[in-house]
Amino acid sequence: LRDEADRYRLNETFRHHGFGWGGHRYARLIALAEPVMERLCAEVEETVLLGAADQGAVKILAKVVAQQPIRYDVELASTSPFYCTAMGRVLAAYSSQERCDAMLQAVPRAKLTPLTETRLDALRKIVAAVRETGIAIVEEEFALGGTGIATPIFAPDGSILASLDIGCVTPRFQIKRAAISAALSRAAATLTQKLALQEAR
Repeated sequence: LRDEADRYRLNETFRHHGFGWGGHRYARLIALAEPVMERLCAEVEETVLLGAADQGAVKILAKVVAQQPIRYDVELASTSPFYCTAMGRVLAAYSSQERCDAMLQAVPRAKLTPLTETRLDALRKIVAAVRETGIAIVEEEFALGGTGIATPIFAPDGSILASLDIGCVTPRFQIKRAAISAALSRAAATLTQKLALQEAR
């Protein structure tokens, strides 16, 4: 990964689990995702995150942080709830109904900001809409001032594998909403295709 001084550093996943397709269960995904994430970050000039479901939460697997003076950032390998994050809602939307409900109820649904939706019936409707549109947008429900936009990445067998996300300060998202959503969808489709091609080799 590239840091703020424009230097590259080893992704922590590879540092702990090694390179290639072995070791860490998401090593292949991360290896294929990082160039896609770099290009997406350069295109939209916002932070790009890769996350997957892990023991009742969304775990950040990789990130490329934007070079904006004010930017969205999270700790690598940190976790966040399913119910109030864009990545969480995407992962829930493409899971079975039973697993989706378990994700939405994995932790107490606290109101993290005044805008956080906590009602289970409302969350089920939101997640159903995400499955229809293929994209989740969460504006200031997880953190005030921040917006998450996420879309699914599918495994070669068609199951949900991970979620690709753009983290953006809310005012910039409102200006670039259409461009960000379109670029994110293209990048996720590219990564899904790369995974399928790799599997076919």
